Order: sequence, then structure tokens, then C-alpha cells
Amino acid sequence: MQDIGPMGPSEGEPVLFAWPLHFHAVRLLLPLILLVLLFRVPNRAWSAWLLLPLALIPPMMIAWGLDRAGVGRYLPFLYEAADVFFFGLAFLWLLSDKLAFKSRPTALGKAAVLFSASAIAGLSVVFSSDSRLLHVVPTGLVYAALAVAALIALALAGVACRRRYTPLRFFFWFLLALVPGVGGVLALFAGLVMLLVDLAGGYGISGRYAYYHFQEYLLVGLIASSVLFLFMAPFLALAFWSPAFRPRFYAVFRLPGMQLTEGKAYNERSPDLCPDEDVPSTGDDG
Repeated sequence: MQDIGPMGPSEGEPVLFAWPLHFHAVRLLLPLILLVLLFRVPNRAWSAWLLLPLALIPPMMIAWGLDRAGVGRYLPFLYEAADVFFFGLAFLWLLSDKLAFKSRPTALGKAAVLFSASAIAGLSVVFSSDSRLLHVVPTGLVYAALAVAALIALALAGVACRRRYTPLRFFFWFLLALVPGVGGVLALFAGLVMLLVDLAGGYGISGRYAYYHFQEYLLVGLIASSVLFLFMAPFLALAFWSPAFRPRFYAVFRLPGMQLTEGKAYNERSPDLCPDEDVPSTGDDG
């Protein structure tokens, strides 16, 4: 080993970096929680298992997109927020029978409670082995924004379909409520807050600057809400057409055009059947 003058030796002592396996394995707790919920009676249907890839694949795709765009290094908490949000969405879907046949405010409140419970579980798991604890607050804020946007868009789509429901009609109104509605409004609100921060800091703001400032925030909000819509679309498809989740969706919204069986959000004999579908008789009933 040869010295390089006052800077010391050209090679230093090797540094041992320990990264135990359980630091990675602890993240498996989130899919394990979903697996446990899949064995509940309302979820014992093959179509309910589709929620596993829907909860796991979008965070991977978002992580890939952030890396390709080169923004992941500046906004690293978005990785964790995506993990926790899609876990929370699958968590809500698997427990959605708890919202059935409730008043709309009660159902919305219980959905918020389920989202909050999944956030606590998700954040605890994601950061249990992570030294970047400074990311907990921004991750929680992004998760809260996504959860609020999803719930408000679902509620507004239900209100828009209060006279007539079809899956495509609900889908269309959900798109309008989420992207230009909630996404655009939240983006403009965030832009206004940052503009007020600049004003409080004594910065001079011209009309031209404010125009481009709001334009930038609005563009980011519309892109982010469009991405959220694309990844939520399969969850809605399960609610519309899956025999495991359609009865619960109907029992939660109870809109004109939905076929309901009073007091039932799933078929106890076969969760893959809607409440109004009968199991074929085998001739053993006498």
C-alpha cells in the first residue's frame, strides 16, 4: 500500500457493513397480513386472490418509473408511500363487508378508520428496519393525500350515480372526480400554500411568476392523479364485476340499478356467488 503524500494511503482499511436478512424480510409482513385476511369467510373466493398482485405490482412499477424519471433520489419517500397505499387499498377491499348496509357517513367514516389502521400497520412495517426515520412524516402525508383523494372520488362518483347506476357510468364519474376534481384542486391548494410561504418569506411575486407556479403544480397534480386512477382501475373492476366484491360494493353504495339482497353482502355458502345467485341443487335436499 503506497502513500499519496499528505492525503494518506491510497487504500484504507476495509469497512464491514452488516445488513441482516431480517431488514428485508420484515417487509413481507404486509403481504402476510393480506394473506391472513384472504382466509376470512367473505374472502374465500378465487377472485379475492387477485388483490395480491394488485397490491404488490403497482409499487414496483411506480418505483421503476421514479428511477427512470430520475426523481426517486429527490423524493425517496414516494417509494414507501406507494407500498403503504396499495397495501391499504387491498386491506380496505378485503374488509369492505364491514361497510355494508351502513349509512353513507358511517360507511365513509369506517373506510377512513380502515385506511388509518392500514397506514399504522404499513408505516410500522416499512420503517421498522429503516434508519431513514425522517421520511415517516412525508410518507404519512403523501399516504393521507392519496387515501383522502381515493375516498372523496369514490363518494363523489356515488353521488353522481344516485339516480342511475351502471359500472361504466360510475367509472366515468370516478375518473372526473379523481383527476380534474380532487387531483386538480389539491394541486392548486398545495401551490397556494407554497405561494403564501414565499410571500411570508418576503419574496416578491409577480403575476407571471404566480401563473407559471400554479401551472406547474396543476400539471403535477393532474399527472399524479391520472397515474393513481390507472392503478385504481383494476380495484374498481373487481368491485364492479367480481362475484367476491360486487355484492359488497352494492351493499355499500345501494344505488338504483344495483341488485341487492337485504342484509347480505356476500354468499356464505359460496363467496364466489352473488347473494342473488343460487348454488345449483344436487338433489340431496329431499
